Amino acid sequence: ENCPPGVDADDARYEEWIHSAKPYLIPTFEIDVILSSRLECYRRETEEWLARYGVRYRELMLWEIGSKREASGKHAQHKIEKLLRIKPEMFWESSLVQAQEIWRATKIPTLCIDEMRMFA
Repeated sequence: ENCPPGVDADDARYEEWIHSAKPYLIPTFEIDVILSSRLECYRRETEEWLARYGVRYRELMLWEIGSKREASGKHAQHKIEKLLRIKPEMFWESSLVQAQEIWRATKIPTLCIDEMRMFA
């Protein structure tokens, strides 16, 4: 599930949410790369959550910046930069706004899973 608004502003609440977050969509196949705007400092919690729900993946790319404040409003740009480097055949994104922005900048087919809308 997506993080509720405001929860990520408090580190303790955010870590608690990571541990208790309900699965939104569990793929039945191995994912090449999970690209997230989650900060690198939450890698352990993220890997534990993925293992608990049996999500199979080859690589987990988290955001290597110092603070959430630095990330504000730059989530799509972070993903665009990584996607242009790894050049996947397709990308899944929960945010409709980010999915549109990612598609426009990369021309990588992008599925907005919240809206089940494909940009291609």
